[in-house]
Amino acid sequence: MIASDSKWDNPPAHIRPADGEVHVWRAHLHWAASQLSSLQQTLSSDELQRAGRFQFERDRLNFVVSRGVLRNILAYYLGVKPGEITFKYSPYGKPALAFTNATLSFNMSHSSGLALYAITRGGRVGVDVEYVKPGLPTDGLAQKFFTPGETATLLALPPAVRHEAFFTYWTYKEAYLKARGEGVAMGLKGLDVSSSTGARGALVSNTNDQAEVERWTSWEVTPGAGYKAAVVVEGDCYHLRCWQWTVDLVHRAQVAAND
Repeated sequence: MIASDSKWDNPPAHIRPADGEVHVWRAHLHWAASQLSSLQQTLSSDELQRAGRFQFERDRLNFVVSRGVLRNILAYYLGVKPGEITFKYSPYGKPALAFTNATLSFNMSHSSGLALYAITRGGRVGVDVEYVKPGLPTDGLAQKFFTPGETATLLALPPAVRHEAFFTYWTYKEAYLKARGEGVAMGLKGLDVSSSTGARGALVSNTNDQAEVERWTSWEVTPGAGYKAAVVVEGDCYHLRCWQWTVDLVHRAQVAAND
């Protein structure tokens, strides 16, 4: 996995991913109630219905903000209004632009109040972010979901390092499965990840399709203290750029669509 210094910059007024680039956006999900309405108004009827099915208010608000920010980010690239964007979904629920001429690929993930969005042109992309939960029984989870080689490597690490290393492996696996649009149904144990750095990252093997090994590039990114994250994209020679999303960019995206 390629390490990234993850410098989160403010974006320029106009932005487009060049060929061979991946843009990763970081957004915080805790917004004031007065700021939520502009995001909620951009959601489709089916998204509002999904939001209404969450049992807890916190989860409902996280969904509204994360989807609203996604729409605003995509609008920022496409030059359309956030509410005009339509999605289609894979059999496992991965969203994609429904436009027939869409060239942007994207993916999103959120955990404990923080969301990441990966945007690129052409190849499939996946992103996963996880809050490094203290006290999580990672040794047992590794034995259940990881390959014997991965588990042995993790258990050989000092306890102070092992807990975070578990999330490094986990986020890479999740990002790869999300990039393929198959989710965990494909099986985490079907993948073997190396923690070593290299020119393209380190998917050691895929028991379902060994030819996959050379088709993907990955990065480990640092979205903030206490979080682990990974980005996986189809292809090579990619350049990673990290952007910070803020509330004022909602207005900027809407103004750009009206220009």
